[in-house]
Amino acid sequence: MRVLILGGTGAMGVHVVEHLVKKGWEIYVTTRRNRESQNNIHYIVGDAKDNSFIDTLCLEKNWDAIIDFMVYDVELLKSRIDVILNATKQYVFLSSARVYADSPNDLITEDSPRLLDVCKDQDYLKTNEYALAKAREEDILFHSEKTNWTIIRPSLTYSETRLQLGVYEKENWLYRALHGRAIVFSKDLMDKYYTMSYGGDVAEGIAAVVGKREACGEVFQVVVEHSHKWSEILDIYLNVIEKKTGKRPDVIFTERCTNLDIASAKYQVLYGRYFNRHFNNSKINTIIDTSKWVDVEVGLSDCLEKFLEHPVFGNINWKIEACIDKVVHRWTPLREISGFKNKIMYILYRMGVMKK
Repeated sequence: MRVLILGGTGAMGVHVVEHLVKKGWEIYVTTRRNRESQNNIHYIVGDAKDNSFIDTLCLEKNWDAIIDFMVYDVELLKSRIDVILNATKQYVFLSSARVYADSPNDLITEDSPRLLDVCKDQDYLKTNEYALAKAREEDILFHSEKTNWTIIRPSLTYSETRLQLGVYEKENWLYRALHGRAIVFSKDLMDKYYTMSYGGDVAEGIAAVVGKREACGEVFQVVVEHSHKWSEILDIYLNVIEKKTGKRPDVIFTERCTNLDIASAKYQVLYGRYFNRHFNNSKINTIIDTSKWVDVEVGLSDCLEKFLEHPVFGNINWKIEACIDKVVHRWTPLREISGFKNKIMYILYRMGVMKK
């Protein structure tokens, strides 16, 4: 089989490639920079958001499967979907479990209501926030005349490079801890349940549906079985940091999540982290046995321990940091903040001059 992977050089895509290569398939991965092809893995340099690049790829080869990890503008996906569906036997589209509405008393299944379909918040519905964008992109496939697509809805995934705490990436909580500042978390999220799955396991689930005729025209939520409170996740992190560094980080608890004060981030809280998420993963278990997937306590601990051996952080969102520092009455030393614009933005948000 020949498989084309769009955006396959990220943390999740790399794991999917590994699983598919083990099957002996020929894998072609789009990339923005030159990479050395090896064995059955071939890299194609180009911009996967450029329709002319995609047109060329789709016209040159008839693909057994196309796996799409790209984060799209809805109109861009609409403009290319016919070309993609006509060029492959199976198109695997990465959506998200964020599309689901709140289901407080039920296990979430693939047929559970989506936010896009039941939400009454007109201001929210006017946005293209991540959960709504993914649902609108799903609708493009649902309304297509073709059924050679498979939709994947992962829940929150973690890895050796991605360690989330509520709405915060590691750059917003672990960075603070390793720089001698208190981790900040909010009481309004502590007792909310969420499902976190190891990225390598989710990748195995994605790879398992590729080439399965029975998976076409279907939606699969690729998640582990158990959910955990964010308070439990926080304790796992604190225990590992104390074990590795000899010091347990301080934690300051705010009444409400600081991201509620940032317009671009508040909806993830209101229509994501405020929901309790418990999933029924029986459908993906018809394709692959998830019972052997790593438990979150073991998986998170292992990933954090590996990260702490050689900690490397991505770009720090100084807008978020400023909002956190403002609430807990702290200042980040300006020497830590790279770039004049970042320093100014931090100061303005920290002083409350800018709020949105």
